[in-house]
Amino acid sequence: MIDKEYYTIGEVSKKYGISTKTLRYYDKIGLLVPSKRKEKSEYRFYSKNDMLRLSTLRYYKNKCGLSLEEIRKNLETEDPKELIASFKASEEKKLSEIQQLLLSKDDITAWKLLLEEGCKYIKRKDNPIYIRVMKEINTLSYYTVTGKFGESYWATERKRPTESASFGKIAAETNQYLYGAIYSDFASAEKRMNYIDQPTFRHMEIHPSTYNGLFATTLGGYPVVSAVHIGDFNNIHKTYEKALKWIEENEIVIQGNSIERYLIDRQSISNSNYFVAEILFPVKNLSKKVD
Repeated sequence: MIDKEYYTIGEVSKKYGISTKTLRYYDKIGLLVPSKRKEKSEYRFYSKNDMLRLSTLRYYKNKCGLSLEEIRKNLETEDPKELIASFKASEEKKLSEIQQLLLSKDDITAWKLLLEEGCKYIKRKDNPIYIRVMKEINTLSYYTVTGKFGESYWATERKRPTESASFGKIAAETNQYLYGAIYSDFASAEKRMNYIDQPTFRHMEIHPSTYNGLFATTLGGYPVVSAVHIGDFNNIHKTYEKALKWIEENEIVIQGNSIERYLIDRQSISNSNYFVAEILFPVKNLSKKVD
């Protein structure tokens, strides 16, 4: 481009690789107003100072990822201290966005691992019943009076019903991020096996980086009998019957409750043939050694 005092909108567009439509929009909102216009026409002419402003604008937008409003504020700032304050605010905003992206990535990874674990059980088909130690996790939970996804209460305020207790609402109100499997802690394994309504806690794990202890509880950290159910959850009683028979045969004393950890359910797919849940029975006492 030949060095001259003013440049047309087409020349500026070609030099900076930016559309004339965008340049006209910047003009319209007062972000980049050309220094000269031809009388009685829409022809715009940009000075060298205009083009310098455009270079800075593009750097803020493309390199720094700032919003147009943030860019306007920076371009109009003449005090370096004010510019530092603006940069600091943008820096904090970007850090928050990065942290949210990392949480989202961990959420995706956790869901993927649940699906992979579920598929492993489906492929194996005949999954053994065995004893393992359930990992201790920090959770947020809510309380349901039916054992179904129905009338719900805060886990810490059982007497006060909420309009719509949900993990999303609890997480938002406590400023904690939930991810991974959903756990249902049924007060009685026998009642769950027979589909009798009962008190139930729904749990989700709190991401360690957001844990603040508010309304948090712990789940796990103790030995459990593990049994895997594959298929429609309406038939989960069959897995309960099999597991409780195994527990009795091995003279294991359990606490009485059962915890279901959902690996693949209707939140992932609609085909119930591929539903997978691990049923956990907290152990109270081992009467004999179990292989």
